[in-house]
Amino acid sequence: MSDIVEIFGWKGKDKIQIKESTDLYCITAHHQEKKEGNIKTLKHYIPKRNVNNFMNILSQVDAKVDGYKYRDIVPEVIKFYKLDINIEGFNGGVNRARYYFPYYYYPVKILESKGIIEYSGRGTIKMVY
Repeated sequence: MSDIVEIFGWKGKDKIQIKESTDLYCITAHHQEKKEGNIKTLKHYIPKRNVNNFMNILSQVDAKVDGYKYRDIVPEVIKFYKLDINIEGFNGGVNRARYYFPYYYYPVKILESKGIIEYSGRGTIKMVY
């Protein structure tokens, strides 16, 4: 399976590519260096269990009228993985790469590419029925 999801970012559009194997998703993304401005291709490997866990976490969160809210989901992610951080620590600094991307952002992008959810980019997630 191979999907391309457009993400609006730094100076234009980035397209991430998601490839699925037996127990992993491989996400290919692009990153612009701050100093040189060069664009690098990066690969991230997300275990399928992270995506399944995220779906289980969503099922435990009360959806608002306009969808699931980031500030309601993240405390449940922290509790599920028994992380010793608060919501601000979850997506900031060194924890951003350690927790935010593998447990929240990439599972969201994978579920979005599969047509299971809609992601507003502003933290609101809606289930697609």
